[in-house]
Amino acid sequence: MNKELVIAAYNRDYEKHFSGVKEDVIKTVYRKGDISNLKPNEIFIDNNIGRDVHTFYYHIVNRYDTLSDITFFSQDFFEDHVSNYIEIINGDKDTWDSNGTLYDESCWFFNTGMMDHPRGTLDCDKNGFPHHNLGNEIIETWDTLFESPCPETITFSTGGHFAISREGAHKVPLNTYKKVLDLLEKPYTSSPYVMERLNVYVNLRLEKFK
Repeated sequence: MNKELVIAAYNRDYEKHFSGVKEDVIKTVYRKGDISNLKPNEIFIDNNIGRDVHTFYYHIVNRYDTLSDITFFSQDFFEDHVSNYIEIINGDKDTWDSNGTLYDESCWFFNTGMMDHPRGTLDCDKNGFPHHNLGNEIIETWDTLFESPCPETITFSTGGHFAISREGAHKVPLNTYKKVLDLLEKPYTSSPYVMERLNVYVNLRLEKFK
């Protein structure tokens, strides 16, 4: 089984934080922002849009047919969301199951930071309250992706740190991932915060896709 770690880099010195990741884990780093900061091993994303969640979906869409067995996704600083992420990345399915806040047999979300529930999740209503005022954007995005009506309460894992197997990702239609990426590439929207809330519904396939 091969593992890959996808890092969304912007303005932090991420290398020291990931130094404990085992050498056999493939590291793919996407760089946004100032191209003068680009390192030889990094992939530059020209449009600095969509925050880190855009980077994650960009990778899935562009690597859909060549995904690693297991892919981990991370911000360039993870410790405020998942303090033991290195241990998790280096671990096995038992480690992922025991640390997963929301998970199934092929996808795991991780969060040990601020939370409403012991399982490490937050709740908001379909307008984003109490954490953000997102207007109708959650509802509109939900209606774009899923057949069922948007629920009154959205349960989510903050920060977007998750792992998914190739088989798990392939259970989500590529067209669905492309829809998400298109939404994240629209300027002047709150789509990164919307998709932070809907990530689990997409990647854990909790609803039927359109």
